[in-house]
Amino acid sequence: MAISTDKNKFNQQNMRGKVLVVAGTVDGRTAVNKLRRAGIPIVVSVATEWAKSLLNLDDADVTVHVGRLDAIGFQTFMTSHNVSVVLDCTHPYAVIVSSILRKVTQELGVQYLRYTRPDSLARTDLFKEVKAYFVSDSIEACQIANQLLSNLPPNQTVFLTTGSKELPIYSSHIPTERLVARVLPVISSLEQCSRSHIKPNRIVAMQGPFDENLNKALFQQFNAGVIITKDGGSAGGFAEKIKAAADLDLPVIVIERPEEYATSDSRSDRQQDLSELVNQIIKEFQNKPLI
Repeated sequence: MAISTDKNKFNQQNMRGKVLVVAGTVDGRTAVNKLRRAGIPIVVSVATEWAKSLLNLDDADVTVHVGRLDAIGFQTFMTSHNVSVVLDCTHPYAVIVSSILRKVTQELGVQYLRYTRPDSLARTDLFKEVKAYFVSDSIEACQIANQLLSNLPPNQTVFLTTGSKELPIYSSHIPTERLVARVLPVISSLEQCSRSHIKPNRIVAMQGPFDENLNKALFQQFNAGVIITKDGGSAGGFAEKIKAAADLDLPVIVIERPEEYATSDSRSDRQQDLSELVNQIIKEFQNKPLI
């Protein structure tokens, strides 16, 4: 659906509006807290109640939208809350949301800034002691996992640390009796496990990140033979998973980050220093005239 707006009029009305922080990870919480301390007016959008709980904003006078939004939804939210800057702190793999935000902000004439966690794919060091397979998506991960399983005892499992969203893909390509899923301890994740026919004794419902020792203990407890993960960066405990797998001599299948692109004006809108990015917003707001 096309987005229609008077861009110039919108810009004039938003010389100093609000910052929309699109959150969902600890990075979003960090940005929200720093902007609030600086007195910057903010609104927040998260996909789930769980993500909202991570913000610790129960007693704060901050509008938080809970629920997934499409382009029209984001347009409505931005215009109704007088948003002049969008700070995208979504997960590195949430490329659909980021794509929507780029489109909407461009149409509205709103500044878009994307924080992307630094990746961990310094393969010369981190992956020196582990057998790693780098794949582009869950389907390819399943193909590699099945090849590895064919050479393992039948009691060894594929330990998934990729969240609940893609569980139906894994359960339709890998025998469910050989799957272990580590997911967030929320109802929606457990329901997804049930729909994907993951047995209750093969579900690890915990909030990360996890240190190396806990990862190692869980891999041993569930007799893991293969680990499937995503590169969530240091904030997601990625290195600790790799080190634990290396200690146990387990192969790791890494779903690499999808490509993200800059906006149509060829300006790079991605930054990997969250503190620097938030400071930039604070400085810009302090220099903007009031309406």
